[in-house]
Amino acid sequence: MLSHAASVSNIPLVTMYPNSDKWIIVEILLQTHGRVVFVDSDLLGILSEILFECPNVSTIIYDQITTSAEDIKNTEACIAGLKTSFGVYLKIISLERLHDLGKAMLQRESESTTNRKSRESEYEGQKQSDGERIWGTVYPLSNGKKNPLGVLITVGNTVASIANIHQILKTSTNRSDTYLSYLPLAFTFEYNLLNAFLLLGVRIGFGTNGVLYLLPPPYSDLTMECSGDIESFEPSILFGIPAWWDTIHGHVLEKIKGYSNDWQERFWKSAEQKAEHITDPIGVLSKMTICALERSIYLKPIREKFFGTRMRWLGISCSMHAREKREFLGAVLSSSGRMVEVFSFMAMSTMVTFMPPSRYNNKNTGMILPSLQIKLVSVTPRYSALSSPPCGEIFIRGPSVPHMGYFKNPEASLAAFLDEGWVKTGILAEWDPYKRCPGPTIIGNVDSLERRYSGDYVPIESIEAAYRKCRLVQDCCIIYSGRKPKPLAVIAVNETHFRRFCDYHLPNQTPGMQIDEILLSRPVNTLVLNQLNANARSHGIMDFELIGGIILVKDELPKVSRSQKEKDESKNMHRELLVDPRVFLAHLKK
Repeated sequence: MLSHAASVSNIPLVTMYPNSDKWIIVEILLQTHGRVVFVDSDLLGILSEILFECPNVSTIIYDQITTSAEDIKNTEACIAGLKTSFGVYLKIISLERLHDLGKAMLQRESESTTNRKSRESEYEGQKQSDGERIWGTVYPLSNGKKNPLGVLITVGNTVASIANIHQILKTSTNRSDTYLSYLPLAFTFEYNLLNAFLLLGVRIGFGTNGVLYLLPPPYSDLTMECSGDIESFEPSILFGIPAWWDTIHGHVLEKIKGYSNDWQERFWKSAEQKAEHITDPIGVLSKMTICALERSIYLKPIREKFFGTRMRWLGISCSMHAREKREFLGAVLSSSGRMVEVFSFMAMSTMVTFMPPSRYNNKNTGMILPSLQIKLVSVTPRYSALSSPPCGEIFIRGPSVPHMGYFKNPEASLAAFLDEGWVKTGILAEWDPYKRCPGPTIIGNVDSLERRYSGDYVPIESIEAAYRKCRLVQDCCIIYSGRKPKPLAVIAVNETHFRRFCDYHLPNQTPGMQIDEILLSRPVNTLVLNQLNANARSHGIMDFELIGGIILVKDELPKVSRSQKEKDESKNMHRELLVDPRVFLAHLKK
């Protein structure tokens, strides 16, 4: 609501992640000279700790996210503390009170047309073109970075992005659709998608506070005495980020484990059959099969437990999510069986491709946006734009791409923005000429191409994504070392499939063993390594890219979306175990 009010009032916005470190919030407020801060009521305590370092802030607008007596009491205590510390120098106002003030001003203005006409003529004289007028400064990568970079986005960029989504989705939505919005404004994709849905006539619902209140009990501790936002609103369209979908995937697997083995086998067969038939665009038999599977007693109860009865299709804002995981979530949790993909260049907070449900495929990331030009530039001889199919670093330009550079950072702007309006993304891709929906297939980040022992460059993300496609793997983390000719990996196992696999192949050893004992078994380690490499070969991993050693763990690995620092710490924790053969063999049991 405030973002719309600010944009129509020609007030530039500054957005950041709500879970950013305190020093990052201070750095951004000092960089932008922000005067007004909008926060949810549960973040007022953080502001009371940092505002001493931000003298420009003169007004705080807060939204009371819940009406429980305890939360209201905490909010009042925070406000009292802020008033005691800053007195008359800081104005604190609730969103509800701000709404009432605006309504009163509109009534006064309607009684006096003279003042309004004079202000309109003054505004016309100062008005800039959409290409020059700043919509806001977005800090898309502010979490965990030493020097947060703010991207200057113009009104023209925003209008082009909204028009892109409107054009792509106009045949995939109808007036009965509903969309639940809950992602923070740091995801400008969410803002653009929201506006496009409003233009398409889709009814919008706004989540309480991020992902905390989305799911029903027992999957959210905060909704134990009430319904979650999804159950209350019953959306037919829902988008999410990879970390949240990974959480949903884990909950679904836990729910499935509660049924009998025979039921589980039938469930997996139904899900796989539905996923296979989704990619047939015109097959009548495929559509009949999907309808039959949709009404089956295996898929429908799982979807209704998490997402209700109206979910038509899902979306994920990621290009490196395991394809099989995306297919599984789409088949189980949506009636159409589709989870579409959006590929965004996060450093510039701009979309590159969007996969509409009508052109769903499991081969690439979707259609190039109508407002965008793209080219692939050779990185190494192995990743050459002249190869067949073309491969290289993605360069983009067009009306929806920010062109005014990074906020108060000319050096970073000079490195990213090239001649003729091209912007380097640092993302490696291969062009997929799939006739129905041609587009890029993302390989990884150019910066993360790690030099191997033999001197080649290998994209870590693409190898990790290939190994995640195995049912035994919940998550994995690839480690390189100059002491080993092959990459090494920490594998977080999918306990259900892992135990079933071990009991089948080692019937005289693993049945009856605890999971911790199985993970440390040397025969199991060898068996799983061979199975993972065989599966990786089937997904295009070359022999010199296969992992040479693994550590099996049952704990969840840190997600990249949380913090790169956490992932690095996880790597360092297991690095000695994998790199030193003596330590590795001592770790395993015979």
